[in-house]
Amino acid sequence: MMTGYLDESANNDVVVCGGWIAMDHQWDKISLAWEERVAYENRISAKRGFPPISRYHAVYCANLKKEFKDWTVERQITFAKKLQDIMAARTGRTKCHKHERPIIFGWGMSISEFKSVINPRVTDVELKSICYTLCVIDCLKEVGRVMDHYYPSEKITFIHDRGDLANAAQRAFEVVRATSPQFMNLVPGGWEDFTPLQPADMVAYDILKRFKKRFAGDDQIRKSLQRLVDHGTPIIAGHIKPGAMKEVADMMRRGGVLDSQGPC
Repeated sequence: MMTGYLDESANNDVVVCGGWIAMDHQWDKISLAWEERVAYENRISAKRGFPPISRYHAVYCANLKKEFKDWTVERQITFAKKLQDIMAARTGRTKCHKHERPIIFGWGMSISEFKSVINPRVTDVELKSICYTLCVIDCLKEVGRVMDHYYPSEKITFIHDRGDLANAAQRAFEVVRATSPQFMNLVPGGWEDFTPLQPADMVAYDILKRFKKRFAGDDQIRKSLQRLVDHGTPIIAGHIKPGAMKEVADMMRRGGVLDSQGPC
């Protein structure tokens, strides 16, 4: 059996679905190593009189906010690299065969560009949900394609962060499952019960930053993602191209998802 852990990351311009898939026995090793690293950081914090962290949180860690407010940039970078090493099977506990390495998946789209081709009466909340559904659909399709090729005898369950866009992810899953018999289920969950949602948060944030720059004309890959690639981590990511957005909107109108009235 395999499990995929997915999370959303979004701002006013871009929305992303990002996460990992791996064999369950590899997730067991990763979860233990990840929890040990968080516990180690909390022992260091206790010695320095700092409050403990509950978990890795991408936005807070990257910006030294909330639980990470007393940290230095150097410590933040070291922590992130140690967690990357866990995911890239570069630690003694998580070392594995090449074909067992976790795979990163990510898909994003420009909310602002999609808004320009749909009915303006759609609210911002509805718009983000629609965009995220589309991202998850494409992301899951890629997972299915990879499983057909590399893991044809495996089944997979997905755990999605229980945040505001969990319902959108569920809608996307129902669309894709019709043609993906290896997909078992998608259920919402929290980091308290599913440690691998933390590395999903990590890559979703990184992919969001990557696409934000790409949509702005900067195509340079982020150092954090490049480091994972350099260590042999497979990454499959993409985005819905601007030229395809009107076609997507028209298709959704025909399906009754969008109001067909109003200017486009």
